[in-house]
Amino acid sequence: MRSTLLLALLPVALLAACEDPTPKEVGDTAGGTDGTDGTDGTDGTDGTDGTDGTDGTDGTDGTGPADEDNDGARSDVDCDDTRADVFPGAPELCDGVDNNCDGATDEGVTTTFYADADRDGYGDPAASTASCELPPDHAENADDCDDTQTGVNPGAAEVCDAVDNNCDSVVDEGLTATFYADGDSDGFGDPAGAVEACELPAGYADNSDDCDDADPDRAAVCYSSWSGTFDVDDLGCAYDLSGVQAAPRADCPTCDFVLEGAATLATGVCISSFTSEWAFDAAAGTVGFYFSNGPGAPYLLGTFSATLTAGAGYDLLEWGGASPYGAYYEGAFELVP
Repeated sequence: MRSTLLLALLPVALLAACEDPTPKEVGDTAGGTDGTDGTDGTDGTDGTDGTDGTDGTDGTDGTGPADEDNDGARSDVDCDDTRADVFPGAPELCDGVDNNCDGATDEGVTTTFYADADRDGYGDPAASTASCELPPDHAENADDCDDTQTGVNPGAAEVCDAVDNNCDSVVDEGLTATFYADGDSDGFGDPAGAVEACELPAGYADNSDDCDDADPDRAAVCYSSWSGTFDVDDLGCAYDLSGVQAAPRADCPTCDFVLEGAATLATGVCISSFTSEWAFDAAAGTVGFYFSNGPGAPYLLGTFSATLTAGAGYDLLEWGGASPYGAYYEGAFELVP
C-alpha cells in the first residue's frame, strides 16, 4: 500500500523540478508554498492467526497377559488358555487333561481295572491300570487266581484235577478219596500212609486194614483189642495173650510156659517174661504167634490155621495146630474192631 502512494507523488516532484530549476532557500517567501507532505499510508491489517494444530491421537494401550478363553484366568497362570474348562481351581474331570493345572492328570477321578488275559470276566490282581473307562481285555475285579486258564476263576466248578478251579485256595475239595500206602502189595493199606487223590495211585490201596505193611504175611486186619486164652499140648493150662496163666494151677508151669525153640530150652531155664504179638491174616486164614524176651526182632513161634467169625461187637478168632517144634497150640480170641 505504501509503495503505491510513493509512485503517485513522484510525478508531482518531477513537475516542480521542471518548472523551476533554481533552488529556493528555505524560508524564501518569494517562492511558492511547499507542497504538503503526503499522508502516510495506512498500516496494513494484521494477518489472521494460524489455526490451532489438531490434537495427537491417543497412544495404544500397553500389552499384558491375556485371557483368550475367557475363563477368568490369565494366560500367565492358565496352563491351557485355549480351553475354558482348564484353569487353576477348575474341577478335575476324567478326560486325560490336567483341568486344574496342578501338574497331574485325572487325579482322584479314575477307576482301577485289572487285566483279564483269559477273558473269563475275572481280573489279575498283579496287573492293574487306572483309567476313566473299562479298557479292552480288562475286568472291574481282581478275583482271578490264574489268568491264563479260562476254567479257573471264582465262578468255576471245582474239578478233580489237582487244580484250584474255583480260586478258594483249596484243591479238589470234596472230590477226592482217601487211599493208603500198600508197601507190601498185599492189597491192604497202611493207616499211617494216607493220601487224598482223584483216583487210586500206584502202590496204594483203598483201605487201611494192614497192621504191618512191611510183611505181606502179617495181619491184614487190625483190631483195637484182643482178648482170650490159648493152651499148649492139651494140658488144660490156659494162658492169656501175654503168656501168663489165666487160671493158675499147680500142675501147670509156675512161670510162663516153656517156649519151645528158645535157646533157654537147651538149659531147661523157664522164660518168665516176654512180649507176645499176634498177627491174623484174613486172606490166608492163618494166625501167627510172635514173641520177644528182649531187644531184637520178634521170634515167630508158629503160624496156625485160623477161622474168623463175625460177631456182635467183636469177631471170634479160633485157631490151632502144631508148631514147627512139635508142640500143639490152640486158642480162641475175641477181636474188637
